[in-house]
Amino acid sequence: MDNCIEIIEKIKKDLINFYDNYFLLKKKNKEFYLHYLCSAQIASKIGFATKEYSDPVRNEALYFATLYCDIGLDYKLKMGENIEADEKIKVLKSHVKESMEILKSGNYFFRNSILIIAWHHYQPDGKGYMPEDFPKLNLYKVGGAIVSIATAFDSIFKRNLKKSSDFIYSFAVAIAKLKQYSGTQFDGKIFDIFYKLLKKGISINIENKSVLFKINDIVEEKIENILSDNIFFNENVGGDFCKDKKKKDSPKNLDFNTLFNAGIKGDLYNVEEIVNHLEKMIKILKTADDREFNEYFIKILVFMSQFKYPDGEIKSFLVDAFFNFVDRYFSDIYHELYKKILNIWVAYIKDELQEELKSYLETYLSNFIKLIIKFQRSFQVFDKNMFESIKKISNEKEKHLTEELKHIYDPELIDRIKETIENFKYFINSIQPY
Repeated sequence: MDNCIEIIEKIKKDLINFYDNYFLLKKKNKEFYLHYLCSAQIASKIGFATKEYSDPVRNEALYFATLYCDIGLDYKLKMGENIEADEKIKVLKSHVKESMEILKSGNYFFRNSILIIAWHHYQPDGKGYMPEDFPKLNLYKVGGAIVSIATAFDSIFKRNLKKSSDFIYSFAVAIAKLKQYSGTQFDGKIFDIFYKLLKKGISINIENKSVLFKINDIVEEKIENILSDNIFFNENVGGDFCKDKKKKDSPKNLDFNTLFNAGIKGDLYNVEEIVNHLEKMIKILKTADDREFNEYFIKILVFMSQFKYPDGEIKSFLVDAFFNFVDRYFSDIYHELYKKILNIWVAYIKDELQEELKSYLETYLSNFIKLIIKFQRSFQVFDKNMFESIKKISNEKEKHLTEELKHIYDPELIDRIKETIENFKYFINSIQPY
């Protein structure tokens, strides 16, 4: 008898390894795999706080339902590739049934998990999607609601953490979004249970590292600020979190973006064309208002960074051209221009840049810092009061990032934050009175 139990457990373990590696892409796309591993732990914690899933056997079914709820997704979507909008909608609507069919190969172990998966895209407002023959029992409906909240929370949290590298802010955004759609996209009762658990603290373990999610006074204040600010969320829970609605491009913006796009799309083939485009962009920069300046300057940085040496440094001919054009068009306002450039750095630290611009700047942060330093030294501009203020908030941001590393378990994100910290140290140590 004991031997039979051992054999059955081995079969189950082999099936789990197969699903994890073949469908959850444990080795091919670790980020995708870790998302569902985190979500499953969160779902299990919520489940134990409900009458339906407080039983360990039922809770295990909930755990595996969350872990494998999306194994039927198209491979391209799992790998983060773009597909046509119509095809994407079709795939998303069919993936619930596909996931259930795949898991039927382990029906002996996962039959209750399969029935929970049927409900994981149900929405109280009727806008979700369900397979035609779904189980009517309330037990599975509650399970699906838990899966929906757990996967959404982890997805929103991780997406914002990648953008901001701010654990507390990303945590608050995720809760704010769930709260905003509680009762429409998400089950209100399950959200309330989740929120109460977070007030006490939920800890999950990923790759031998413990991560604590806890709503304290600071997080609660951030949640309320996010909900009350002039902020909107896309309807799709997996959509991007935005601070400003998109505005139509003015003719000046269209001219600038045409020049910018030619550089990043690789349409420029010789030095003369590249330098000519750069000059035109800097001339437009001269006429930019305060709102436009950050966008134009960061895009000029991105444009220049497309033409680089193997080590990532901008090619010297383009750096020289940049400073020649600055000298030509800004000779009467060096100091004002320097302050505007430094203010981009301040806006970046305070998380006041639009997401697209912030992403650009983070990608080319070291090049941006080098331009600031070269600008200061070339034109001998320096404002002691402004520098002291910037140095202070830079030091604070560096300490904050260092603290955030203790809460992060994604190796790629850890490397990126460490690189950002090194850039901050480089900036603080290099920008000194001439």
